[in-house]
Amino acid sequence: MRAKEDIEKVLRRVLSDFVTGDDIGMDASLLDREIGIAPVDFLYIFDALEKELSLNVHSILENNTYHVMTIRMLTDAIFNMQDSEHGDSA
Repeated sequence: MRAKEDIEKVLRRVLSDFVTGDDIGMDASLLDREIGIAPVDFLYIFDALEKELSLNVHSILENNTYHVMTIRMLTDAIFNMQDSEHGDSA
């Protein structure tokens, strides 16, 4: 089971391929135009996260609103889904 800090690092590393400019704040909406991520790029972001973390990260979107699209909320959601996908074998 990965720590939240590790998940955040993976998320930031993946996002860095799609974002130019300053560091993204923990609570900044990734959907905000000022962040600069094209909507289509979220397909690639979620694909990269799924490969890196070996989790069905796209399922986060099934049970959450757009409010989950911040670094803090995505990190928390990914951290919490580890138990349901991998059981308590960690």
